Amino acid sequence: MKFPSLIQKIIIASILLAGALGAFAVWKFGAAEGVLVNVVTVEQGPVSVFLTATGKVASGHEVKLTARTAGQVVAVLVKEGQRVAAGQALARLDDREAKALIGKPEASLRVAQADLAQAVRQVEQLRQWVPAGIEPRQKLEDAEAQLKTVEARRGLAQAELHLAQVALEKLNVVAPYAGLITLSPVRVGQWVMPPEALFILADLGQREIEVKVDANDSAGITVGQEVAVSSDAFPGQPWSEKVMRLAPSVEKEEAANTVNVYMSLSKAAPALRFGQQVDVKIRTAFSPKVIKVPFGALINKDGKTWVAVIEQGRARLLPVVTGIEDLTHTEILQGIKAGQQVILAEGKTLNEGDRVRVAARKPQ
Repeated sequence: MKFPSLIQKIIIASILLAGALGAFAVWKFGAAEGVLVNVVTVEQGPVSVFLTATGKVASGHEVKLTARTAGQVVAVLVKEGQRVAAGQALARLDDREAKALIGKPEASLRVAQADLAQAVRQVEQLRQWVPAGIEPRQKLEDAEAQLKTVEARRGLAQAELHLAQVALEKLNVVAPYAGLITLSPVRVGQWVMPPEALFILADLGQREIEVKVDANDSAGITVGQEVAVSSDAFPGQPWSEKVMRLAPSVEKEEAANTVNVYMSLSKAAPALRFGQQVDVKIRTAFSPKVIKVPFGALINKDGKTWVAVIEQGRARLLPVVTGIEDLTHTEILQGIKAGQQVILAEGKTLNEGDRVRVAARKPQ
């Protein structure tokens, strides 16, 4: 084994030294040149904040219809999706017992009416005979008393018949108003009992959009606000509606607190069905003329928000106070002015005093 000669050692050392000096020169030159950055001009203009959510077509007047008494369903007279008129029969329960029970008060009423007719004739006759001395006054008084008794008996028979008729009517489920049957889970042969829902009836004249939003976001929503609406079923056909009302209370859904927001469904809307999904966009905040910068200009450091400007080739960090933000920009309430040049940090780590150089200016 041969060991390198002195000359070879000197050559190797020279090569290593040259490499180290070259690396140092590259580092020194880079440091002297600084970090390559882009800059953008701080502008003044509008910022809008929008809340997007998914809703559905609903009815402002919708009721669950139940049977008024327990019984077995013998007929379902309408189908889901069918329009019905006010007072229209929707289903019928077994009414054989009720029809049998109605016969007795009907017979009692017929007898009472016949007895009443006879009592009236007798009183009228006696009222003619008593003044003529043909019959004594006592007989007339007795007949008049009998007439009152018969009238009372007829009234009782009428009341009993009415109760029996009501019991029979309770075996029919009818629509309280005109509308659309949106749900009909009832089936023939089913035993039902109040308050079990047999139908859901929606008023066609009170269609609206129902949206659930996070309770924290609801503070920016007010009655009368315009809402941009669209539906995947009708692509390319957006339209506008307005907020009509907000639910007065918060609903608890799993870990979230939500508020129901109800919006109009005007004639401008396409032919949507009840329950159909729509997408809404609500502007919850708006400032017409604010100082704003792109998101990429913000630097989060030491629990504060900063922007960086260039002074004599070095980065200078300025603390800022931010306001509302839209999809691309953030409002700056304090710290910089319109027209200033700020660095688009875009995730780069910048420290106070870092040497920087501008690569290009990006449009906002």
